[in-house]
Amino acid sequence: MLRFGTRRLFSTGGRLKVQQVPPPTHFSNQPPTHFNNITTSSPISPANHTVNLENQQSPTTSPSTSSSSSKHLRELTILFTIITLSFLTVDNYINRIKLEKLINETTMINIKTLKTQQVNFNAAQKRKNLQIIGERRDNMKKFTKMGLHIAMLRKQLIELGHDPAAIENVLAEYEKNVKVNSSVNNVIDQVLYLSDDSNLKEYYPSIHEYEKAGGK
Repeated sequence: MLRFGTRRLFSTGGRLKVQQVPPPTHFSNQPPTHFNNITTSSPISPANHTVNLENQQSPTTSPSTSSSSSKHLRELTILFTIITLSFLTVDNYINRIKLEKLINETTMINIKTLKTQQVNFNAAQKRKNLQIIGERRDNMKKFTKMGLHIAMLRKQLIELGHDPAAIENVLAEYEKNVKVNSSVNNVIDQVLYLSDDSNLKEYYPSIHEYEKAGGK
């Protein structure tokens, strides 16, 4: 009977071992023999040693390191956001204070200007009222003097035996020849005068004839 056998080589702990593999049982009826292990000491090849060193020295990214970096980045982002929001808040507050100050100053200036204008208006209105009152008082004095003059003339006519003109004749002459004129120099705005068509024009007295020296 022929016996066939094979040997296997494998490495353990840097040592090469040779293992005897028995032949298939169909070639012999003998029971399988024990394996003969031949151990030989052989250095590991440089290629395998280099591969092992590279496998040992290859860095691996730790999950804790990645998580820590992500946490730091998130904290920096939050810090930057807080600083930006704080800056915007302070800037808005400063601008609001400046705007309120400007509004208050403008309001005070407007109020002061309005008060000044009101004082000037009141003063002008008071001067105008005083002027109107003064003109009316002066005209009343002049008309009173004119009326007194007319009374003296009527008395003189009666003493001479002549009847004065009747009131009806005076009213008719007034409606016919007395005109109204507006003058910018007179705040009363209306001045009555006798037209040139009246035959009494040359006898009509001027109110200014009854003014005294100094306007009193």
